[in-house]
Amino acid sequence: MDKYTKEYKAGSAPSKSDSFNQSLPEVVPEYRRYRAVQFKPTGTRLTLETYLDAVEVSAQEKAELKELVLKIFSDYEATATAKTYPNDWALAYVSFVGLNSHVYYGRTEQPIIPFEQNVGLRDVVAEHATDNGIFNNVTDKEKQELYELMIMLGGLNYHYYEKARKENNIQEIENCKLSAAQLLKLIGITPQ
Repeated sequence: MDKYTKEYKAGSAPSKSDSFNQSLPEVVPEYRRYRAVQFKPTGTRLTLETYLDAVEVSAQEKAELKELVLKIFSDYEATATAKTYPNDWALAYVSFVGLNSHVYYGRTEQPIIPFEQNVGLRDVVAEHATDNGIFNNVTDKEKQELYELMIMLGGLNYHYYEKARKENNIQEIENCKLSAAQLLKLIGITPQ
């Protein structure tokens, strides 16, 4: 694990190279970009209004839900951009799986979103999608729609799970776990 996390060992002084590497911004080498899973955004949210129209709640609740979803997007995208993976379907996919697995298994530790600990998994997913031509006939707009749905649905389910945990609402926790299982099944993953 130390190989991947490069955690600072208590009692040991950081080397000059460690200090140097920590001050540099993260740079993803070109061979790990996998352009097939990235997209040029349209500049608007493609799925938000459709989602809000499908939700049967009051106008006030809809406005609050929209604000929450926009915050989820903003927080996720700021972090993904800082990690030099903006507009990346594979990172959204890995984060979606990670968040829903987190909820399904009832984990209580705070995840890092997008899942920093799974950037390597993002690379595996991106490489597989690229090598198998999964996005050969998919437009940037379609990739953006998939990306938005994963961020929105994963983020919302995680948000409601955390809220239920803080309120100790056992029924709502179970509803979130059921929702996580259904969301994972939508992409072909059956939690065990």
